[in-house]
Amino acid sequence: MTEKFWEAYCQEVLEIDKQEIRPLCEPKLLHHGEKTANAIVLIHGLSDSPFSMAAIGKKFYQMGFNVLLPLLPGHGLKDGKTALVAMREQTLLIQWKKAVKYAVTEAKKMGHKVSIGGLSAGGVLSTYYAINDPQDIQGALFLFSAALDFGDFREKLVRKNFIFVEILKILIDTINFKEKGDFVGKRPYAYGWVPTESSERLAELILEIEKKYSNKNKRYNDLQCPVFAVHSEYDQTAGIEEIELLINNHPKGQEKTEFFRIKEDFYVTHYRVVLSDNTYNLDNPPQPIESKNPFFPEMIEVMKNFVYHHLSKD
Repeated sequence: MTEKFWEAYCQEVLEIDKQEIRPLCEPKLLHHGEKTANAIVLIHGLSDSPFSMAAIGKKFYQMGFNVLLPLLPGHGLKDGKTALVAMREQTLLIQWKKAVKYAVTEAKKMGHKVSIGGLSAGGVLSTYYAINDPQDIQGALFLFSAALDFGDFREKLVRKNFIFVEILKILIDTINFKEKGDFVGKRPYAYGWVPTESSERLAELILEIEKKYSNKNKRYNDLQCPVFAVHSEYDQTAGIEEIELLINNHPKGQEKTEFFRIKEDFYVTHYRVVLSDNTYNLDNPPQPIESKNPFFPEMIEVMKNFVYHHLSKD
């Protein structure tokens, strides 16, 4: 497999030196050396890095795709202070959108049909792009634990414009410092916790999607591309109801959608959905910080079948 550091993305989008990025967090390309029938942009989640999409990316590569794994601005930095400042930038959402646009533009050079997808916040960015720039996504939309329903206190801060919001932000981040430690800690592929400001940027993006439609019954009904979605009923970070809504409201219904639903009884958490193997802290303690998705092989087989039916035919 040809896997390489995505140098042009680092220079033109992130505008930082490669040495400023943590190992395992770099933007990457999985490229066959020529333009292929399909290319896909896979976007990681909030505070995360391309590491999270690596196992999924390799499966797409094996199916003949050229794969682009961007590192979202603000993410994957070595220096803790620099990283925290970057993740609190008010323009972060604008930067994310520009990064995704760049990645899709490059993907169009690498594949005749471009698909897009991602984990959690990456799924939200992918959905936003597929809705607003459907002409660029001639392939499909792939959602893994997509956080279309953030459903927590941080989203409510944006929705209801609380009094003393700034004080609450400071309080929340202070608690995170005490309970979760340094921002750039021992987790090799992600920050130790999520700053309130960057959570707000995600909530704003979710609201942008919602406001595009006159009511909930019409939400996502303009999606033109096929949709493959994976979500666990046990997910306590992103609600499954919004994924159900997207699938049910898709204009082509079951003809162009596939929903791989993991039952609550199996306790598969939000992040585990994309993991083919257990992951560990840098000091390799005996217990994994995240266990693999026990349904990963089955999920991939269903995904391969979806790709065959929707993307492998002219």
